[in-house]
Amino acid sequence: HRTDLASHDLSVPGREGIQVRVDFDRGAFAPKHSHPGEEIAHVLQGTLEYQLADQQPVRLNAGESLFIPAGTPHSARNVGT
Repeated sequence: HRTDLASHDLSVPGREGIQVRVDFDRGAFAPKHSHPGEEIAHVLQGTLEYQLADQQPVRLNAGESLFIPAGTPHSARNVGT
């Protein structure tokens, strides 16, 4: 479930900053995809597992963040309760 929170043009021409909240149901999986800009993921509650490109999966718990470089294929899964 995605909720758009804020959107604003950045000081770099042609770039926009977007802030969203994504709520994953238990066991939900977001298949591998990429974005043209950088992404910063922050877990508010629960545990998510991210896989960036072909790297080993990384688990994030509540309060932890992850930087995803522009164009990096990644997936996410709710592995918590």
